[in-house]
Amino acid sequence: MDVCVKNRQLYFPHSVNTSPLSFPRRQETTSTLAQEFIYLGQMKRKQIIVSGYVQGVAFRAYTEKQAERLGLSGFVRNLENGSVEIEAQGNEEALNRLIHWAHRGAPTSDVESVVENELPINESEQDFRIQK
Repeated sequence: MDVCVKNRQLYFPHSVNTSPLSFPRRQETTSTLAQEFIYLGQMKRKQIIVSGYVQGVAFRAYTEKQAERLGLSGFVRNLENGSVEIEAQGNEEALNRLIHWAHRGAPTSDVESVVENELPINESEQDFRIQK
């Protein structure tokens, strides 16, 4: 079936009913992608504490690459007790993949435990970074 789109309307040139189907106009807003995910109920933010041999083994650098690959925003940092804290937000599936990855960690790390807590969304956050 041939379909043509013109002025936000679908036309089916060879169908019996030739009246156009209108799409509702999307409201033009200055909302960020994060706000759109919040509106759709898909955006989440989690704190993930990873314990074990996770400092001095490039765990933060690997976490940053993994989070960027998954399209997450947030940060990763070392804690004084030898653990690593990750705060990440984005699509729930992407967060779950990051948590699954954190159980394995960097190639030279030895993860003993991963604890996660849900946090409120940070709407102003745009990227993922390593905090010193």
